[in-house]
Amino acid sequence: MRDVMAEFYDGPHATPAPADAGPVYLGIKNITDSGLLDVTDVRHIAPQDFAKWTKRVTPQAGDVVFVYEATLHRYALIPDDFVGCLGRRLALIRPDRTVILPRYLHFYMLGPIWKDTVTSRIISGSTVDRIPIIDFPDFPIDVPDLNTQHAVVNVLGALNDLIVNNRRRIELLEQVAQAIYREWFIHFRYPGYEDGPLVDSHLGLIPKGWDVLPVSAIASADRNAVTGGPFGSKLGRKDYVDKGVPVVRGANLRLGGGFDETDLVFVTDEKADELRSSLATRGDILVTQRGTLGQVGLIPLRAQWDRYLLSQSQMKITVDPSRAAVHFIYAQFRTAETTARFIAMAMSSGVPHVNLKMLRDFELVVPPHDLQGRFSVAVAPLSDYVWVLNEQCRRIGIIRDLLLPKLVSGQIDISGLDLDAVTESVA
Repeated sequence: MRDVMAEFYDGPHATPAPADAGPVYLGIKNITDSGLLDVTDVRHIAPQDFAKWTKRVTPQAGDVVFVYEATLHRYALIPDDFVGCLGRRLALIRPDRTVILPRYLHFYMLGPIWKDTVTSRIISGSTVDRIPIIDFPDFPIDVPDLNTQHAVVNVLGALNDLIVNNRRRIELLEQVAQAIYREWFIHFRYPGYEDGPLVDSHLGLIPKGWDVLPVSAIASADRNAVTGGPFGSKLGRKDYVDKGVPVVRGANLRLGGGFDETDLVFVTDEKADELRSSLATRGDILVTQRGTLGQVGLIPLRAQWDRYLLSQSQMKITVDPSRAAVHFIYAQFRTAETTARFIAMAMSSGVPHVNLKMLRDFELVVPPHDLQGRFSVAVAPLSDYVWVLNEQCRRIGIIRDLLLPKLVSGQIDISGLDLDAVTESVA
C-alpha cells in the first residue's frame, strides 16, 4: 500500500466542541457500507477551530477516507465540494496519482480481495475491532496499469454517479413535499385558510377546530402499534445472515426524514418470528430512539419486503387511517420544529434517548381529517417517484456490487463490457 500512497494520516484522538454550522467534522456515521459519503447528518466545528483540527491534514478531493476502528470495512471518496476535517477512528489516504487513480483505489477497497486482506489483519480488542494503522502501509494491494484502471473506473463510476444523481433528485422531491407541508401547516396557508381564525394551544397558535393530540391518540388500536426494538442481547451481529427479514438500523433513516434500503442487514424468518413484537411493515413510521435523535422514516407502501425488524435503537408508529393520514404525520415528524421538541424531551444520562412512553405521549398538531387527506393526495405523486428512484438506486447498487469484484480482479475483460447496456438495464 505504501507504494500507492502519496500521504497517509489517521484522525485526531479528541473531539472538538460542536457548532451549529461550519466545516464538517467527519464521523463514522458519514461513511456508508456501500462506499458513499453521507453528509445529511453531520457534526460541525466552528470556523475559528478549523485550522487547529486540520493542522496535520486537510481532506481534499480524491482522498480516500476509511474507518480503522469499531465499524470496519467502510471507505469513501472525498468529493470536490467537501470542507471539513477527519474525525476520530478515521484515516485518510492521499493516492499517488502517477500510480493509482483515486476512484480506482476507492473501488478496490470496496472489493472482496481487499476485505479479505484487512480481515486477516484485524486486531480484536475487548470492546471493538481495529486495523493496526502502524502496519497499514505494508498491506498488499494489486494495481493494474493506468489504462485498465481508467476502464474500470469508467464503468463503476458511471453506476456510482447514477446513484448519486438519483439521491440528489430524491432530496429535491422531498424538499418540495416539505415545502407544501410548511405552507399549509406551519404558515397556515392551506386551502380555505381565509375562514379559519387562529386560537391558542400549548403548542402555540393553531387554526380553530384543529387539535393537539398525543401519538397514542392517532395510533392504531392493534397491539404493538407503538413499539420498539428488542432488548439487549436478543438481537446482535451474531444473528445477521445474508438474506431473510431486513433489520432497520440508524443507517437506514435520515435526520429530517428518509428511508434507505441500500445498507440493510438481515435475520432469519425464525428470528423475526421470535421477535415479532418488534416488527414493522409498509406504511409504518420509524423513529430513532437513541443516538441520532431526529432520524425518521416512512416504510413505503411499495417497499420490497413485507416486514422489517426494528433494531434496538428504533421505534415505530402504526397510524390508524381513520384518525390521521400517515403522510401528514410523517411530514410533521420531519419538521425542524417537531424534531427540536422531540430531542428536547430526551433523557440525557449516558446516550440521549427516549422511551416508548415518551413517544406515545408526544403531542402533535392534528388538523381535520379531510385536510390531511388533501395533503396526502398532493404529496403522493412525489412519494411515489421517490420510491422509484430509491428502487433504481438499490438495483444499480446490486449490479455495481456484482461487477466490482470481477472488474478489479480482472475476471471480466473490460474491453468487452457494454456500458450502455448495463446502465439501460437499471434505467
